[in-house]
Amino acid sequence: MIDLKKGIDELYFINDRPKYKFGTFLEYYGPKGDDIQYRANIYLAAVPEIFELLREADVSSGDNAPLVTLMKYSDTEDELIPANPGLNGSATELLNIGMSLFNGRQCSLDFSPSNEYGFAIMQAMKIRYNLNWVEMR
Repeated sequence: MIDLKKGIDELYFINDRPKYKFGTFLEYYGPKGDDIQYRANIYLAAVPEIFELLREADVSSGDNAPLVTLMKYSDTEDELIPANPGLNGSATELLNIGMSLFNGRQCSLDFSPSNEYGFAIMQAMKIRYNLNWVEMR
């Protein structure tokens, strides 16, 4: 069996709570959590502004990647769009980036995140492209 939490201590987390949530989400998703697309999505779902919007029942089933649960299909745009009323500007940008890393959804990186979110975005990209954090220093 793969240890999904291996290497978790080497990842950047805003504080200990997202680290805990990331570990919990990995348990929910089981083997899917070892897929780099799911793992990047799960990582950004653990950012506080995002995980506060997630319903436990939607995520704990492990059916859809966690960020998908904050989206809805738009007939006019013919794609999934952010749909949770609790999303603010920064959280929407994180959601869009997470969905892009998950399924290639187009998004813009033309915004100014806080340092914490900037580091979280870079960490999610490193996860998605399977880059070792230590090798990048």
